[in-house]
Amino acid sequence: MLGVDVGTTSTKAVIVELSGRILSQSSSEHELTVARPGWAEEDPRDWWDGLVSVIKQCLSQSSINAGKIVGIGVSGQIPTMVLVDENGEPTRKAILYSDSRAVDEMSWMRKTIEDEDIFKITGYSVQQQFWIPKLLWVKAHDPQALEKAHKAIGAYDYLKLKLSGNFTTDLNNALEAGLLNFNKSEWWTDVLDMARVDRDLLPELRRPSEVIGEVSKAAADETGLTSGTPIVAGSGDTVCSALSAGVVRSNDLMLMYGTTGCFVYCTKEACPDPRFYFDYHVIPGMYALNGCMATSGMLLRWFRDNFCRELANDQNGVDPYKMLDQAAESVSAGSEGIVILPYFMGEKTPINDPYARGVILGLTTYHSRTHVYRALLEAVAYGFNHQLMILRELGHIPKRVVAVNGGAKSRLWRQIVTDVIGFNQDYVATNPGAPLGDAFLAGIGVGQIESWDSINDWVKVTDTSQPDLVNHDRYRKMYAVYRSMYEHLKKDFTDLAAISS
Repeated sequence: MLGVDVGTTSTKAVIVELSGRILSQSSSEHELTVARPGWAEEDPRDWWDGLVSVIKQCLSQSSINAGKIVGIGVSGQIPTMVLVDENGEPTRKAILYSDSRAVDEMSWMRKTIEDEDIFKITGYSVQQQFWIPKLLWVKAHDPQALEKAHKAIGAYDYLKLKLSGNFTTDLNNALEAGLLNFNKSEWWTDVLDMARVDRDLLPELRRPSEVIGEVSKAAADETGLTSGTPIVAGSGDTVCSALSAGVVRSNDLMLMYGTTGCFVYCTKEACPDPRFYFDYHVIPGMYALNGCMATSGMLLRWFRDNFCRELANDQNGVDPYKMLDQAAESVSAGSEGIVILPYFMGEKTPINDPYARGVILGLTTYHSRTHVYRALLEAVAYGFNHQLMILRELGHIPKRVVAVNGGAKSRLWRQIVTDVIGFNQDYVATNPGAPLGDAFLAGIGVGQIESWDSINDWVKVTDTSQPDLVNHDRYRKMYAVYRSMYEHLKKDFTDLAAISS
């Protein structure tokens, strides 16, 4: 099977045998454009170029005939909005899930529809990632892009479109975009009528393991795949990452150290909460409480590119993050008095505040960039802890915690998170994240894998972090400062946004 994921900063792919053995994997970075504060855009054509590249690399590395691939699964950033014309070409750059520009349109939505009604229909409160506010923003500021649009689809839907020629999306993309009537598992079309947006803009809905089409001859010629290879609908990177880590039982919790910091908590009951996102698990009959911080690994890349350029430009093959980690290990827990709010692009769950911004508190002339780097790692850990505190408040106690995605390769970061949250944390070093879940989903969809439990044969825990109780106590006090900061600055963030706009 071939699994593909289009993330915020890179496109990744793996080829996996039915046994779960990874034959090859590859990744290709693409550019995130931040033209103004709170904006986040990407060119979907860069995703396709990246996909073509990683597929060719995976086929070359594995030395297998493309005809042996029996199914393709695709996941990605969710719910990024892509407007495409009848030929499948983007009419403008994609507006990412983390983009927080449409604050006026969010206000319109809240004034037009009662929050309680929105929550009853969608399982969500109004979020900065909702598509209706973004569509209204495009309508007001880039009307030609909307006029030319044939469909609005997600990021990974765009790759499926390029592969198959079919306009589809899955239930979770629709749900997180605030456009799904959860109780009926169908589009919430009334909200489009209120916003005066054409209903025909919405594509066909599919479930994650459903086959949505086949690789076209044109896509086969470009990628090296075999035409006619089945493609399944796939889903968001969070739930596919959870699948890849074996987070499939009630009370399992996944922490995703990605460009954004996400968690997925598995449950057999539908239990939406307005402070979180809510998804279908890819496994039928399972659900997921889902939280997401707008920035996580993105902060480390920002720090590397702006304050460690000599590391970012290193030509000796040295991983700059490993070097930063090694330096940060010498700094004690709490970064010697620095606390950072990681809200550099507003914040999603649980505070849902597009006006929130990043803050570094406690700087003195004694502190170095190493202190700030460690404080960034700790800030994400505090963000994870904030989500877990609310889970506990709701009566959900994780029985198992698993770390996934690229940032989890950092032993230091995993230990910091473990010390902050106070739970043991498993790690699977050979797990490539969402693409592995995509490949398994493809196997299910084409009937080559019969049981969802088979994922447990694919997942082998390689390391378990245990909390340091002394550090945990210190972090408990630092976390209290972290939470207090936002409450004190909330009005200032709003005022600052009004001034800067």
